[in-house]
Amino acid sequence: MAQREQVFPGVSPIFGGARVLPSPSQFFLTGEDRLRVVSANSAAGVNLKVQWRTAIPSGEIIANSVDHTPNTDRTTKRQDYELGSGSLLNVTIFAGSGTPLAGQTYVMVQIVRGSGAAAIVLGTILAGYVTAVQALGFPGSPIVSSVEGEPFLRTIIGTTPGAGSAIQEVVPAGARWEVLSWLFQLTTSVAVADRKPFVQYTASGLPFGIYLNFSTIPASSIGIFTFGPTLESTSDPINGLYQGPWPARLLISGGQTIATSARNIQAADQFTNPNYVVREWLEVS
Repeated sequence: MAQREQVFPGVSPIFGGARVLPSPSQFFLTGEDRLRVVSANSAAGVNLKVQWRTAIPSGEIIANSVDHTPNTDRTTKRQDYELGSGSLLNVTIFAGSGTPLAGQTYVMVQIVRGSGAAAIVLGTILAGYVTAVQALGFPGSPIVSSVEGEPFLRTIIGTTPGAGSAIQEVVPAGARWEVLSWLFQLTTSVAVADRKPFVQYTASGLPFGIYLNFSTIPASSIGIFTFGPTLESTSDPINGLYQGPWPARLLISGGQTIATSARNIQAADQFTNPNYVVREWLEVS
C-alpha cells in the first residue's frame, strides 16, 4: 500500500494589528528571559553597544540599546540585560567607542532564563570578534569560537634581563600565542668560553622544546640572533648575525614561557630585551 506524503506546516503567531512574525527569525520571550553578553578583551578604552528590537504583544516594535564595558586584561566579563516579553527580532553588537583591532575584543551573546549563576542558557545567538566597524548580528552572523577567529598581530618589546641571566617572557593569562619571530642580542664578556645561545619553550617549569643555532659565540663578541618557523640554521660571524629554526607553528598558552639562554653563559654576559611578533587569540573561559 502506497504511503501518503503529509506536510505539517509551522504556524506563525499573530500579534496585535494582525501582524505575522515569521519563524524562526526570533525568540519568544516570557519576561523571565534576559540577554547575556560575555566578553573578553585586550584593548584599552573599549565600550560595546548592544542593540536589539522586540515586538511586544500589542504589535509595537521596540528598539533597545545598552552599553557593555569589557575588562581590558583578557579576563571574562558577564552581564545580563532585561528583555521584557514579546518576540526578539534581531540583535547587533559592535564597539561603540575605542579602536579595537580584529582579535582584540571577543563577545558572545546568549538568551538566558533567570539571572546570575542560577540562569539557564537557552541559546547562543552571537559569538565572534568585533571592532568599531565590524559588527556581529543576529540573525546572520556565524557562531565563531575565540580561537577560530582572526588573531591580533602583536609586536612586543620584551624585558632586558640582568647580566648572566636568561630572557624570560611569559604569555599573559587568557591569551594563546603563535610566535612568528624572535630577535635578541648577546654581548659576551672577556671570560674565555664559547657560548651557544638557544631558545626554550617551557610549561609549568618543564622544558618542551629547545631550539638553537649551530654556531658558537666566543668571548668579547656581539651576536644578533633571529629565530622563527622553519628558518635555516645559518650564520654570518663576520657581521655577528645568526638565525635558527623552530617548528612551523609554535603555539603556547597563558602562563607558559619562552626563554633564551646560552650554554657556557658567563656571569658578565648580557642579553638585550627580545623583540618578537606573535599572533594572539583570546582564551575565553
